Amino acid sequence: MLSCMKPLSKEFPWVIVFLFVFLKLLFHFFTNTNYELHRDAFLYIAQSDHLAWGYVSVPPLTACLIKIFRFFFGESVFALRFLPALFGGLSVIYISLIVREFGGRAWALIIANTSFLFSIAYLRTNTLLQPVALDQFFWLAGLYYILRLSKSQDTRYWLHIFVVFGIGFLNKYSILFLAMGFFISLLLTPQRKLVWDRYFLYSCIFIAKR
Repeated sequence: MLSCMKPLSKEFPWVIVFLFVFLKLLFHFFTNTNYELHRDAFLYIAQSDHLAWGYVSVPPLTACLIKIFRFFFGESVFALRFLPALFGGLSVIYISLIVREFGGRAWALIIANTSFLFSIAYLRTNTLLQPVALDQFFWLAGLYYILRLSKSQDTRYWLHIFVVFGIGFLNKYSILFLAMGFFISLLLTPQRKLVWDRYFLYSCIFIAKR
């Protein structure tokens, strides 16, 4: 997915980015055992004991990841909550990449990531063992690649977008709202020319075959 991303720039303050990733993980590491698991978490833990291609309420990705994390890290509350905390840390990276696309530097990074770091909503969702933390991450990643597609006019980003939407759909169906909103708005603007491209066709065929 990173094949046609802009290369890391020495001028961009990546130290700030990774500092906020560290702080985000540190916040959760120090607080993840302050209280017990939310009752919904037990549903997803139970699903991880009975892996399938999908369940009545959700697609399979969350259960599969919980199974992997339980195998490597154990059954403790801290270990189970490491999954949403990790995706919170990864979200910091995509927030920073979006800031970079809009020309932001050190202060913009600090403001954007501080807002994310101290947001009560995200502090909560990145603690809950539920599909929502992953869903927020896939929305962020999808928006970043949409932004790159629009700015660069590099149609290879269709591959990135469809991969993110495809994996995101395996986590939570709600990413369809982002996908539909994007494609409708694309068709209503001059950017519709990006649809008439081989990479868009390749991506559609790939998703259809899955």
